[in-house]
Amino acid sequence: MFFGSSVGAAGLAWLLARPLSTAAQARTTGLVALVSAQLAQTLAVRGRTPLVLAAGAGSLVLLVAVVQLPGISRFFGSSPLLPHQWAIAAGTSIAAALAVLMWQKWRRNTS
Repeated sequence: MFFGSSVGAAGLAWLLARPLSTAAQARTTGLVALVSAQLAQTLAVRGRTPLVLAAGAGSLVLLVAVVQLPGISRFFGSSPLLPHQWAIAAGTSIAAALAVLMWQKWRRNTS
C-alpha cells in the first residue's frame, strides 16, 4: 500500500500539473510528489521521535534546494517549480499519507 500510494500521488500530481506547466515542470512536480509522499508517510507512521522528525525536515529542505536552486536543479535534470506546482505536489503527498493512515486504521479495526 505504501508504494502504491506514493506512485498514485506522483501520477496525480503530474496529471494536475501538466495542463498548467511545461513538460519539465510537470515531471518535477511528479517527482516532488513522489518523494514528499514517501516522507509524509514515514513521518505519519514513524514520526514520533525527534530523530525521524529531524531527518524528515532535513530531507524536505534538501528536496526544495535540489528543485529550486538553478545550478543544482539543472544538474539533477529537474525544473524549478512555481507556487501552484508546489501546492499540487504537497496536496497529493498529504492525500497519499492520509490514505495510508486511514487504511492502517481500517485494517486494525477489522482484524
